[in-house]
Amino acid sequence: IGRIHNRGHCGSCWAFGALQALDSRMCIADPDFTGSSADLSRGFAASCIKEALYGSDQADGCAGGLPIDVFKYVETEGGLPLTSCVAYFAEGAGSEHFQKNGVAPPCPTACDDAAQDLQKSKQRPMHVGNGVKQYKPDEKYMKQVLSSGGPVPYALNAQMLSYYDSGIFNYACWGNANHAVTAIGYTSEYIVTANSWGEDWGEKGYFRTPFCSVQWFTPPGPISAGSKFSLE
Repeated sequence: IGRIHNRGHCGSCWAFGALQALDSRMCIADPDFTGSSADLSRGFAASCIKEALYGSDQADGCAGGLPIDVFKYVETEGGLPLTSCVAYFAEGAGSEHFQKNGVAPPCPTACDDAAQDLQKSKQRPMHVGNGVKQYKPDEKYMKQVLSSGGPVPYALNAQMLSYYDSGIFNYACWGNANHAVTAIGYTSEYIVTANSWGEDWGEKGYFRTPFCSVQWFTPPGPISAGSKFSLE
C-alpha cells in the first residue's frame, strides 16, 4: 500500500492517482494481491484508456485525464494488466512534466514479454456500475471513504507543489485543479498524500496538505466478489 511511482515527463497523473488507490484497495481486500508483482500497469492505462473511452483523437494519456476514466474503463473493458506485462514508458522527473511533456505510445496488444498473455494478466478489481462520481470537497465524507475503503484519488492545484520539500503544504487552497494525487491517510490537520513524482521528491514521494487543498475526489467502486486476483 502506498508504493511510490514516478510518472516522468507525461501528464498521466490521472492514471497514477487512480491506480495508486486501486492497487492499495486490492491489497487490502485480498492477501494474494501483494508483493512487487501486485502493481497495475500505469503504462497500459496511459496508452489505452482514453482511446477506448473517447476515441483516437483523444488517445494520448500524457495529455491529461481524470481518475474516473480509469474506474469506468475497468468496469466496461474488463480490467488492467500488471506492470510486469506492460511496463511504464516515460522517463525524467515527474515534477518536470509541466515544462517537459511527452506523448504516450500506442495501446499495446501484447505483453512486453511474449511469454505472458495480456488478457490473462488483466485484473478486474472492482464493480463500478453507474455509481462512481466525482465529489466536491466534503471533509467528513472523504475521511469516511478513506477509513472504510482505503486510499482515494483527489485533485488539487499543483502550481507551487514542485517547490515542496517537507512539512505541511499550504499553497493549494485556491486556483484551479491541475493535478491528481492519492490520499492514503489523514489527521485532524492534514491529508497524507502519495504523489507520482518519485521517491526523491518531497517526503520520500509523499506530502501532507490541509483538506482545503481538495477540489474534488473520486472514490472507486467496491472490490467485487468477481475480482480476479491472479499474479500469474
